[in-house]
Amino acid sequence: LKNIKHLVQCGRAGRLQHYDYGREENIRRYDSPFPTEYSLDGLTTPTALFYGTKDRMVPLESHNSTLDFFPEGTVAVSNFSLPFGHTDFVWAPEARELVYEPIVEFVRSTL
Repeated sequence: LKNIKHLVQCGRAGRLQHYDYGREENIRRYDSPFPTEYSLDGLTTPTALFYGTKDRMVPLESHNSTLDFFPEGTVAVSNFSLPFGHTDFVWAPEARELVYEPIVEFVRSTL
């Protein structure tokens, strides 16, 4: 439940940020009344992103803007054409073929 709330917070804020605990707890945790933004500037690991075209929880625009958070050249694979909803990545019978196997292949290719 906290993960879903965090996803909603990031969507509303329009940025990739730490969890918003409220003013007082944010100050204690982040030394700021607002959640601090995640920085991916130092990321050098090749990254693969997968998106389901039937995802009602996260619109395509959110995934497109997610690409902007990654340093140039780190997103090696972006597949935004899978006919999946949000939970299909776990539960769909064809998830192995369309998601898991390509992920394993991607990881092997970057070793």
